Amino acid sequence: MRNKANDEISETQVLEPIRRIIDDCNLWGKVSAFSIPSQSALAAAYRFFVQYRSVFALVSLHEPFGLAPLEAAVSGLPVVATQDGGPKESLQEGDEQFCIFIDPTSPKDIARGLEVLISQTNIWEDLQKCCRAHILKFYTWNQTAQEYLKTLEKIVAIPTQNTNSLLPIHPYFLRDTKHQDISLSDLNHLYFRCNPQEIT
Repeated sequence: MRNKANDEISETQVLEPIRRIIDDCNLWGKVSAFSIPSQSALAAAYRFFVQYRSVFALVSLHEPFGLAPLEAAVSGLPVVATQDGGPKESLQEGDEQFCIFIDPTSPKDIARGLEVLISQTNIWEDLQKCCRAHILKFYTWNQTAQEYLKTLEKIVAIPTQNTNSLLPIHPYFLRDTKHQDISLSDLNHLYFRCNPQEIT
């Protein structure tokens, strides 16, 4: 945390505010940040933190699908994750949750999620086991490939569709050239049948 960032924006907008909080709260020696150079090093780090009953926290305001919590959980780290975005889809099935969901705009709720896992060994162990099993059942590369194959088989099994109902492929996407472009207005008109003037 004491090392300067390689660029001015990261230094002034990210690291300096964090360092001020660490100073104000006397947290030096309790907060660390480090680079991880490879996927194998990341997996090793996750396994290392499991030995210390650590928790993986993803508290971004919004997250797309998000592989990070899945990778951490399959390595054995229970997860505290944002309730907004991808984790809500990948780490929940029906009413069953495979992590602790939190409101990322509420420091109090983030603290609650972390405290639940840190202070209650039985919940830490239960989430560790059930989340790992859930991911191995639904989110391995093999499982993903099988789901794609099932979808393709369904598509192929459909009798020939009326080609008028299919979206056309614009010639731009069929050319192998970097020198031609297609405007947002053209794409909007082609695929959404909107008036180009509606695009701002």
